Amino acid sequence: MTKKKRNKKYIPQNKRRCPCGSGNEYENCCLAQNRNGPLIKKADVRFNDIHTIIIFEINTILGNLCIESKYLDKLYSGLIDIFMLSDDALKSCKDHVFNLKQGIGTQKNSNTYQVDDFDSKLNFYIRYFYISGGIVLDGLTRFAEEIGFNIRFLFGDEDSKKFEKKLNRLINKFENIENGKKFKDFILKQKKNWVGTFILNRNIVEHSNFKINQIEYLVNKNDKLLPQFPLIDGLTCNDLFRNYPINFFHFSRQIIIFLLQELAYKEDFMEGRHRGVIVPVEEEKMPFGELNKEKIIYKFTIQDKKTGEIWTVNFSRNCPKKRNVKK
Repeated sequence: MTKKKRNKKYIPQNKRRCPCGSGNEYENCCLAQNRNGPLIKKADVRFNDIHTIIIFEINTILGNLCIESKYLDKLYSGLIDIFMLSDDALKSCKDHVFNLKQGIGTQKNSNTYQVDDFDSKLNFYIRYFYISGGIVLDGLTRFAEEIGFNIRFLFGDEDSKKFEKKLNRLINKFENIENGKKFKDFILKQKKNWVGTFILNRNIVEHSNFKINQIEYLVNKNDKLLPQFPLIDGLTCNDLFRNYPINFFHFSRQIIIFLLQELAYKEDFMEGRHRGVIVPVEEEKMPFGELNKEKIIYKFTIQDKKTGEIWTVNFSRNCPKKRNVKK
């Protein structure tokens, strides 16, 4: 049986020019093929920082303290959410300014300007931002309770006398007196700088019909509108969405280190001659971004109780059975 001759002009589909117009053959251009290796998604450097701190720093310390945590993931997710929300809000504000400069979404009739409503969108971002921040603080509170510390009062709306009384009561339970003093100074400073104001506004957002002032618009020499965004907490929208997520990150991390430092201090090693200690170490190998410019990672090690000598930071131990210290 003779084979049927194929038309010489016939070109297989995968050998034809790609319809995308690149000029390459279809099989070497847009034809879907199986990947030879894993798919790596490049995240924002700030997300890399958060991931590095949670996974390589805090989880490692918890492992050496033989503690399992159920609420660390909630804190991690809350931090990621507030950064993503802030990035989206900043982009929307930037796009709104750009569109107005280009005359997009704006109409002028005589001396009257008509502009697309951005106030409702900005109110949504602000409201959701404070709610997301509250979720971060709740995750931090639950994690602290999980390892044996009650810090819920730090984020309440009590008067200064009750607050300081409860703070002193917490500090008095610290065996590491120096660490306790540093923790108190840190809390008072952060509450004065931004935490107190955030908590006040968060309560307003959650329990009332919260609305920010309307955006005001000026006209430039080219007869284009320039938005003047309202101040929130005395900050511009740009500063709020850019600075507050970073504040949340460093605040949460530092509180966790203070509390874990106290737990480490109570841990005995080598027949009680050594105690646990957490020390900052410069680490060049980790992926750092704008959130950890100092490239510092806290690591668990041990310290001689008599001489104060600190062992190598590569110290680690195996726990026969993880324990949860929640009271």
